[in-house]
Amino acid sequence: MGTGFMILFISELYIIVNEELLLMKELVSSNIYKKLAFEDILTNLDNRASFELFIKEKENEKIPYISFIMCDLNFLKETNDNYGHEAGDELIKASANILNETFKDVGKCFRLGGDEFIVVVTKENMMKAKIQELNYKISNYKR
Repeated sequence: MGTGFMILFISELYIIVNEELLLMKELVSSNIYKKLAFEDILTNLDNRASFELFIKEKENEKIPYISFIMCDLNFLKETNDNYGHEAGDELIKASANILNETFKDVGKCFRLGGDEFIVVVTKENMMKAKIQELNYKISNYKR
């Protein structure tokens, strides 16, 4: 009877541990899928779906100030054609980093797709200074 009880106990333990592992895998997978659904893989910025969700959430809030800055990269196609897509990807990543670093304390940056970005600024009286900072960072960018 002792051996039978041990086998039953080990079987039950195996089932419980297996179920826990499956549950953990599901949670990890759902987080990965959520990340893939709302984050741009190349830049780690939030993507278009995240932007649309963000705007819907903001519609219900009483925000005293909001501005949008649309950005796109000039000559991305030429960069890809002349230097390869790795160079184009580096240009996209560098641009995303500059935008995010410049505006992270006053708003949120999104990559809409391709070479298009949008910045949502929610702090008043910061636009002129942030645009100047952005221009400075772009002008002084070193690869």
